[in-house]
Parts: sequence; C-alpha cells; structure tokens
Amino acid sequence: MSKLDKIGVGTLIVAISATIIYISMLGVKIRVDNDKATFYVKETWWTVAGREYISIFDGTSKMNRRLAGINITTDIDDINETVKITRTTPYIRGPVINDIYFFDGKIDDIEKFPIYHRVEVINASGYFFRYEVRDLTYSGDTYKLTDEIELSFGKNMKLVLNPNYRWAWVYKSGIVRAQYDINSDYEVFYFRLFDPVITLYLNGSSVDRFYEHGDPINATATTDSGSACLSLDAYGYGDNYTCGVGSVEINFDSFTNQIKFYDNSYFKNITSNQTVNITFHNESINLISAKWNFTGYSSGEVGYYDNIGLSNYNPHGMTSDGNYIWVVDDGINKYIYKYDMEGNYISNFQVGSYAKGVAQNGTHFFYKWLC
Repeated sequence: MSKLDKIGVGTLIVAISATIIYISMLGVKIRVDNDKATFYVKETWWTVAGREYISIFDGTSKMNRRLAGINITTDIDDINETVKITRTTPYIRGPVINDIYFFDGKIDDIEKFPIYHRVEVINASGYFFRYEVRDLTYSGDTYKLTDEIELSFGKNMKLVLNPNYRWAWVYKSGIVRAQYDINSDYEVFYFRLFDPVITLYLNGSSVDRFYEHGDPINATATTDSGSACLSLDAYGYGDNYTCGVGSVEINFDSFTNQIKFYDNSYFKNITSNQTVNITFHNESINLISAKWNFTGYSSGEVGYYDNIGLSNYNPHGMTSDGNYIWVVDDGINKYIYKYDMEGNYISNFQVGSYAKGVAQNGTHFFYKWLC
C-alpha cells in the first residue's frame, strides 16, 4: 500500500496516496478510489455504510472505461479551509465523467459531509448515465421508485438522488440504482450520500442523567431523516417502542411514577432505585442509547412509611435517600427522627423551634426552622 500523507484542513483530515484518497470528520469518512467512493461510519470500528458507483450505458451495454486515464486530484484551499476531490474517468469511446466531492473544514456538522457531490458527464449525448449505491444496510423488499429522491437506510444513512431519473429501484440486497437520459454533451447531476444529524435529549441534555423521584422529566429524539423511535429497556427495535415522523417523546409522570409513551400505548412503573435504558433507532438499527438513573424511592413508597406512629407529636415533613427515612416533628420537642426503610425507629436529634421541613442531597442533611 502506498504511504498516506495526512493533512488537517479545519475539521477535516485528508489522507492522500498515489491511488486513493481518504477524507474524514467527526466519525464519518469517505474513501475515493478509481472505480468507486466508499462512505464509512464509526461504530465500534469503521464500518461501510454505502459504496457509490457511476457508469455510462449504450442501450443495455455498459461502456468500458479507459483505465490508464483515470485520475484523482485533491484541491486544498488553506485560506477558506475547503477541500475538493475530483475523479476524472475517460471512456474508450469518448465520454468523460468528472466526479466532484466538495467539503468545508469550517463546518463540524456531519450532515454536511460532503457539502455536495457533483457529477459532470461530457461528450455522452444519446447514452444513459447510471448512478448506483451498494452495500447499504436495508432489510425491506425490492421496489420501484416513482419520483422519490430522498431515501433512508440503516447506519443512519440518507441518500438524495438527482431528480428526473428515467427509472430507479431499491433492491432488497441493499442496492439503489437510478438511470438518467443524457440529452446533451454536457450534463450535470447532483447526489448526496450522507449521515444526517440525530439527537437524543434527556431533559435537554444528550448524556446519561440522574433524577430524584418526583422530578418531571422527558426524553426527546429528533432526526431530519424519516422516523425517530424510542425503545425502553430493549435492544434495537424491541417490543416496547414508539415512533414519530421527525421526532418522538416519552415522559416520566411523577404523580403515578410511570414512564409513559405519548400515546399511552405503553407504560413502565418506577418503584425504587432503578436504571432505564432508552434507545433511539430508526426501526432497523440502534443509533443512540442513554440512561435514566432514578435515585431514592417513589412517592408511593415514601407515602407508605408516612404511617410511622409519632404519638402526641406533629409530623411535618419526610425525606429519604433510599437507605434511611427522616421525619421532622413540629410538636413539643422539635426532633428529627431517623428510621430504617421498614419504618423501624433508629435515633433522633433535637432541632430549633418550629421545624417546618427536612431534606438531604445524599451527602448533607438540611432542615428548615423558625425561631
């Protein structure tokens, strides 16, 4: 293999050898070869998400390329931080195709990687141009397209076709083919195979979150490509899921201590310290997973322990960290009483007059009182 020279251009990394070019950004990568371009996404390792091929047909016969004349060039603009990769493919009978991939290193949005893929077809009037993508993750049936130009596949890939195709098909083997008339000696087509942005928010944050019982919380998944689905404690599509076009939301109801789908088609009871796995997927493959970590005990359980007898006293508040229960007394002695989780008395300590509330944060103990 030829040595790869690596160049940084803003958010982009370009690796160039004599025969291939890699360009990558934030977990996505494209390799441009003499006969194809391969799109990779970073999972546990780099995984193929799709391979693009182009060709010219004379009727039903595929025309031969002049292999020795194929050339790949890379134009790097250090000032504007852009990269343009051009693959020029001459054909034995005269036509030429220029494949142009354009990237902007000032942008860190993987949805705009590449900015565009432009195909120029020269000296091919009267022939047919065919665009093809293989090795897509797809588990559906074969079907013919009728004017659709935006398609979604597994590994969160989206394909945008040039409109006005002569015919186009999606095959169950994970292949898309679209064929176009070439009406002049200079035709231009645009295609985009890319990884659209997906987001899973847990109360406004895209990371695992910890919550106390009683907090109103929600999980919202959004995508600009097809449907967004959320599963609870299930790998992949699972059984307990809900979907929405573009976005979907599930909520924790702090009054009933249940996680509920927006249409009430499923709910999950939360009764004690518990972790709930939430997976965002597109009905075929996991995209993002995160966790709700519930700490403490639900209000229903704490309410049960509120039956602790405090004869001749005036209970005025309760808190628990999952290990102990504290009850504040606003009666004669102004004590805070400590119990185990079964309601058995352990100890107490006296506080100031008119104690009105008690709370803890796991490391410190707080109470409110008036002199």
